[in-house]
Amino acid sequence: MTTPLQERTSSTSATSKVLVASIVLNLLLMALQVTVGLSAHSSGMLADALHSFVDMLADALVLLACALDARAAAADPTRRYPKYEPLALLALGALLGATGLQMVWQSWESAVRSGVNPDSHFDIVTLGVAVLALASKETLFRWMAREAKRSRSTLLLANAWHVRADALSSLVVTVAIGGSLAGLTRLDDLAAALIGLMIVKTGYSFGSRGLRDLKQRRHTTAQRPAATAPARMHVVRTDALTMPLDARVLPLQPSHDRTPTRLIPVDQDAPVLESRSAA
Repeated sequence: MTTPLQERTSSTSATSKVLVASIVLNLLLMALQVTVGLSAHSSGMLADALHSFVDMLADALVLLACALDARAAAADPTRRYPKYEPLALLALGALLGATGLQMVWQSWESAVRSGVNPDSHFDIVTLGVAVLALASKETLFRWMAREAKRSRSTLLLANAWHVRADALSSLVVTVAIGGSLAGLTRLDDLAAALIGLMIVKTGYSFGSRGLRDLKQRRHTTAQRPAATAPARMHVVRTDALTMPLDARVLPLQPSHDRTPTRLIPVDQDAPVLESRSAA
């Protein structure tokens, strides 16, 4: 039979494994997307590469929060709520929001000032990288969501849905590159703008969730009654069998075994409430 601390440690280990795998995957995807995006002069592919970089930062932030919460839980097993999870959600929301707004602004400037990029050229390799990113992020989402539900981690589940948003952004890039191959060249900047808006929405969801958790925790703590000292115990002396009152609940036999050595001394001059045993 495993203890709650052992279950928590096992859950943290599995969560860390998922997050480390996500960091490695996003690092590989980012390197591939930057290389192909610069070669093809694709703003959509470069935007998706920036999104992969933000994903790495998000995974590292979640990993740090999980590690700190696990350490705090080990030091205080009675802790009911994770301490660093809401703060990580707020930081993650701010990071995503700023990144998304920057991407929208850059895509707008690219579309208005430059128009269609004459150096843009897409081929089957560019499309293949976009499809690979889409398949990888969708697979990662399913794995991370399954682990989040198993470990009941709100932060990991939120990060999993962020990965799903990444998969959708890769889908937008795939469609845009396909459209560009068909002659619809303006779809590339449009894809970058849509990805930016999706990131802003995801950041808002994370930030509002973290803020709501902080408010709820403060409200719960304020309503929780403060711990008070045990009520004063009164001793009644009788001529029948006396039993001490113990704060712990013991089985019957150990209680009987402790009775002779746990009798409470009573002042002989104290008033006595007489009672007769049935025997």
